[in-house]
Amino acid sequence: MPRRFLTTQDRERLSHFPAAIEESDLIAYFLLTPADLEQVMRIRTDTQRLGFALLVCGLRYLGYFPSEVQTAPASAIAYVAQQIGCDPQALAGYGRRAQTRCEHQLWLMNYLGFRRMEQTDLDALLEWLSQRALENDHPSILLQQASERLYLQRLARPGITTIERLVVTARQRAVELTY
Repeated sequence: MPRRFLTTQDRERLSHFPAAIEESDLIAYFLLTPADLEQVMRIRTDTQRLGFALLVCGLRYLGYFPSEVQTAPASAIAYVAQQIGCDPQALAGYGRRAQTRCEHQLWLMNYLGFRRMEQTDLDALLEWLSQRALENDHPSILLQQASERLYLQRLARPGITTIERLVVTARQRAVELTY
C-alpha cells in the first residue's frame, strides 16, 4: 500500500486558504466579533494585526492555521483589513519572524478554545479512522472525516502530511482486519 495518496498540489491546497471564498462564508467566518476586535487591537502594528486577524478567521474557517496567511484570497484580506482599519497591503510583511507567528497561534488557540493534538489524540484518531476505513476505504473521504472530527473536538489540525500518514495507516489496519 502506498505511503502517500495526496499529490504535491493537494498538499499545498490543503495547507493554505482556498483560492476563493464564497461571500456567505466570508460573512460567517471572517466577520470579526467585538471580542475578536479586542484581541486584534492588542497587537501593535497593522501588519501584525492583519496577520493575527486572518489567523483567527483561518482557524475558525478551516480548523487549522494556513501555512501562509498571504494565501488568503484578496477579498478575504480586504474584508478583514476594512474591519480593523488598515491597508490590505500591510499583510505582505506578516510572518517574517516564526516566533511571532507561533506566539499568535498559541494565543489564538487559547482564545478560541482549540488545542494542539497530543500523542493520545493521534492514537485515538488513528483508532477512529481505522474503524471508518472498514466502512469506506477511499482515502480522501477518510481525510475529510478526520478533519471534521478534529474541528468538532476543537483540535487544531496538524500538518497535512501527519493526517495523510494516519489515513494510510488506518487503511492498512482495515485491510489487516478484513483479511
